[in-house]
Amino acid sequence: MRSALADAVLEILTLGYHGPTHRPLSLVTNPRPMRRVFIAGKWEAQARLRDIRDQLQHRRLGQVFSSWLDEDFGGYWDSTPLHRFESSYRNDLDVRFVSETRTPGGLFLLDTQEPPGETGAREVELGLALSLGLEAWVVGQRRNIYHERLPQFDTWDEVMDALAKEQRENG
Repeated sequence: MRSALADAVLEILTLGYHGPTHRPLSLVTNPRPMRRVFIAGKWEAQARLRDIRDQLQHRRLGQVFSSWLDEDFGGYWDSTPLHRFESSYRNDLDVRFVSETRTPGGLFLLDTQEPPGETGAREVELGLALSLGLEAWVVGQRRNIYHERLPQFDTWDEVMDALAKEQRENG
């Protein structure tokens, strides 16, 4: 039996990649413009950040493009060829999703509420977002000189309040 990942890879290899097939919320269902949002965080925070994503979308504060929140990957790294291939595929998806967030009003949210890890993928994603000119916010502690240049929020409730206020002010 093939895995969902194998099916997705076969589809990409035969048909090419045409963006994600699932959009969390359609702008048709919400007449107010919503920001495109990418949430980056530590793998161990996946379940918590999935809940945050669901709250953002339920409150119509953003359309979240973070496929890793729904992955069943394990969040570990080893050097086996299959694992390197799977990691490369997921890396390509993250790059595409961060890039898709690059629209007027696009927002990159970096969760730093978990202790620093060994891989640093969320920091690489932040660098990509900044190089694309995306607005970025830190949720949690600022941990390096790049974080110092960004708006910082202690909690996700503060982020949601800021997004709701922004929506009210911008109609």
